[in-house]
This record gives sequence, C-alpha cells and structure tokens, in this order.
Amino acid sequence: MKRPIHEHQIDRLDALLAPWKAAHLGARPSLGWARAIREALGLSVSAFGRRLGMTHAGVRKLEAAEAAGVITLASLYKLAEALDCDLRYALVPRTSLSQRNRERVQAVVRSMLYQLTDPEREAW
Repeated sequence: MKRPIHEHQIDRLDALLAPWKAAHLGARPSLGWARAIREALGLSVSAFGRRLGMTHAGVRKLEAAEAAGVITLASLYKLAEALDCDLRYALVPRTSLSQRNRERVQAVVRSMLYQLTDPEREAW
C-alpha cells in the first residue's frame, strides 16, 4: 500500500533531525556563547563593538541577553557573523515525529472506541 505524501514528509524531517538528536550538545556557557567565543578570540568588548557597529554598552547588553536566553534570533545571527561563526538552531522533538503521530492516532482510535461503548463520553 502506498504511503501518503504527508508520511514521507514526516520521515524526511525525522531523518534531517537525526544528526541534531545524536549530537548530545553540552550546555551553553554560563556567560553565553558570544562572550565565550569573543574572549577565546582575544577580542575586547570595544573591538567587538566596532565589528558590530555598536557601543560597548550595546555589546554588553547583547551578551547579557544571550546569557539570559532572551536574545532575538536576528541578534544572534548578527553576533555570529561578527565572530565569523555560523549560527545553527533546530527544534528537536524528544521522540520521532512518526512515533508522535502514531501515538496520536492510537489515542484518537481509543477515544472513538470508548465513545462507541459509552456514548456519554466525550471524544477528546
């Protein structure tokens, strides 16, 4: 039996996410990646600010925002570019998308079966 296109898309996305899932990345440095890499490169805040076209205070604010987890994606791209880095991100499901869909289908079928045996029961 031919599988629907949607299932192929889910399988493809699962395959694309597999390396991210296998990466087992460590935690981000407590002061943030931007500051850690800047310091490892020996860049002062002022020199980094010149690369970014911003003030010393602006750099500190961005680095603090990253460390706190409140920085925007656009700002992260800007920091990465100024550090000659690539920014990579992904939303990595804890279980495969295929597995999650199978579980959702099973839950709906169970709910429908319960409804058949108990019409007073809600489907969801």
